Amino acid sequence: MASTPALFVRRTRGLPRRDYNALHNGLVSSPSEQSEESICETGRPYSPEPSPSRGPEQTPQSKRSYYMPSSSPSPLDPAFSESTSNTSSLHPYKRRKTKSYSSWTTEHFWTTELDNTWCRQGGPLKKDRLLVCKHCSWSSRDSARYGSTSNLLVHLQTKHRIKSGNHPILLPTVEGNLDLFLESPGKKADVEKTLVQWVIQTRQPFTVVEHPAFRALIEATGVKLPIRTADTLFNRIKDEFHLDRACVKEKLAISSRTLALSLDVWTSENQIAIMGIMGHWISPEFEKREELLEFTDINGPHSGENLAEIVLKMLEELDIAPKLLTITGDNAGNNGTLCDSLHDELLKKYDNDDDRFRIRPLMRFRGRQSFIPCLAHVLNLICKDVLASLRAGSAREAKAMLDDLAVNTSSAFNSLHSTKGAIMKIRLLTLWIARSPQRRQDWKEVSPGKQVSYDIDTRWNSTYVMIQDALRLQTELGQFVRIHPEVQALQLTDDEWSTLQQVAKILKPFWDHTNSVSKTRPTIVESLPIYWSLDDLLNDVRNAAGDFEDVNTEIRNAVERGIRKMNKFARKMDDNLLYYVASVLDPRIKSSLIVSQMSDQDAGLIISQVREFLKKEYPPEAFTLHESENSRPPGMSETMWKTLRKVQPAQGKLSSDIDKYLDSPPVSWSYHMIGDADEEWVLKWWRANEFNFPLMAKAARDYLSIPSAEVGIEREFSNARDMLGLRRHCLNAETMRWLMLLRERYQA
Repeated sequence: MASTPALFVRRTRGLPRRDYNALHNGLVSSPSEQSEESICETGRPYSPEPSPSRGPEQTPQSKRSYYMPSSSPSPLDPAFSESTSNTSSLHPYKRRKTKSYSSWTTEHFWTTELDNTWCRQGGPLKKDRLLVCKHCSWSSRDSARYGSTSNLLVHLQTKHRIKSGNHPILLPTVEGNLDLFLESPGKKADVEKTLVQWVIQTRQPFTVVEHPAFRALIEATGVKLPIRTADTLFNRIKDEFHLDRACVKEKLAISSRTLALSLDVWTSENQIAIMGIMGHWISPEFEKREELLEFTDINGPHSGENLAEIVLKMLEELDIAPKLLTITGDNAGNNGTLCDSLHDELLKKYDNDDDRFRIRPLMRFRGRQSFIPCLAHVLNLICKDVLASLRAGSAREAKAMLDDLAVNTSSAFNSLHSTKGAIMKIRLLTLWIARSPQRRQDWKEVSPGKQVSYDIDTRWNSTYVMIQDALRLQTELGQFVRIHPEVQALQLTDDEWSTLQQVAKILKPFWDHTNSVSKTRPTIVESLPIYWSLDDLLNDVRNAAGDFEDVNTEIRNAVERGIRKMNKFARKMDDNLLYYVASVLDPRIKSSLIVSQMSDQDAGLIISQVREFLKKEYPPEAFTLHESENSRPPGMSETMWKTLRKVQPAQGKLSSDIDKYLDSPPVSWSYHMIGDADEEWVLKWWRANEFNFPLMAKAARDYLSIPSAEVGIEREFSNARDMLGLRRHCLNAETMRWLMLLRERYQA
């Protein structure tokens, strides 16, 4: 008799098996003939399915043997399930081994089991887990990664510089599990945001969060430090910048009618060329607003075309191109080219003139006609020309002379130095004292607690301060020169001291106006009064009139050169109508200042041009008289309706309030009307009278925001210099941009 062949076992890939025991009413093959390999992962014993062409009764006994239990329960019998479970428990079966998460990467993650399950294709079901990084808030699920740890490893390497299992795990003090640590996500977010603001506002290096002393300080307060690496802090600042940029765009869209820009170029100490742009506008509540809008590096030459591309990119990013009104900058030649190039680019998308056939949006920028020279820079140029005519020299020349003396081993000044002007002598003497610790000690014995400040070439007002200090310490300087024979050639005569006094008297108004421009950040409303007052001053000096009758010929000749520089910028101002438009927006002055400073013919021409300009830019709203407007409104009596139609003008004949404002006399202003010396008096007046002069109020919001100088952006350059510091000298331009723009927003 032939031996029974081994049963053919069909292996599957973990698919669920049919319960053949139930299908055949409990008829199963002998357990002794089932190999251990034929047991499925589900725990059910395997039974081969008979061929569909041959029924069970046709299978030869030699090929397949069955046994019939003495009492086989029916598949429908409740006892059947119990008997099958007992049967399967008698025989062990093979299970797939559960994967162990033994990778070192999981040590850097908090693990929380979730309610849902997941499985690989054909694999068993597994509990899903949430893994949260212990160094930041990054998280991942097993179901998303299909159990792989590659993503965890990449995160640790790229974000936290952890590349091996030997890296220490520095954790905040946490009591309890992950749920306790994350029980107040709002509080954690506040701490993280506050930390980012502190780093930006105090100009801290990013590595401060990695310093053990800083971590100990924070943890000693009981606060959990949410940012523990410099890379994480960098990413948080980057995300904060993009969110803040969207807020700035939204704020400009809501609160600004038009926008005036002030800009300048600066080279940082780490040799990065930077262009800074500030925006100025007036809110619907008639409050001044200014904000740093751009602080980016310049790629390529500092040409006007290249700078115009930076401005255009910023305008398009913030969606404010149609609102651009003016640009304020210094008197560099590339600024004029910038305005022309920017205007040409804007004309490709916007229209200049408003007419009935206009399709594209209207823009307000007019190229060079919309450029405002920096008033502080103009004052600086005028004073430098006056000082140059007085043989004042420069700080660079004085330092070069002192260097030559040191090289030639000559410690005494000769007769050549005695021919220098009085200002140059004071500068040489001040620098000579400052270059030696012994000479500084000798000076302290002569003048304890007081010294003469030496000037720098970039700021003329530092020269004025040096002259004032020298006049105040005239006696001490004479005493110091007498006890140091090597500087006898720098002794000032009585005539030279008199010249210094006259020069200080002339420069005093320039000093006052420069300080006013630098501190209060005035608009072009104050430009005309400043220009005309200085013009009167220089004319009095040239003619030796008024308080300047005793001015000598040398000073009058020097002032003549300053007048020529003054007239150069005055001609530019006469060609720009915006100065006169802004001046009439002060209700205390209106057109009276123009009338008092100009001839009747010129004043009449300027006032007429201002009136036409305002009517063109701010036309009255056109009213259409509908048929319904001829009927009496509901609820109004017939008598009142007829009376109002007699005394009130027809809506179609309403005139502009521009004529009403310009033709009325200036407002009588009292010193105590709205606070003592209130700088915002004009804006408060327009807010109170917006209903009476709606069109002129729009003009006030547009033109009262134009800055007369770009000192605001100069101040930002000083902040950027402080930001670099010793530990941040390698900041790249993009990171510096994020920090500067965010810091400006936080301080506001």
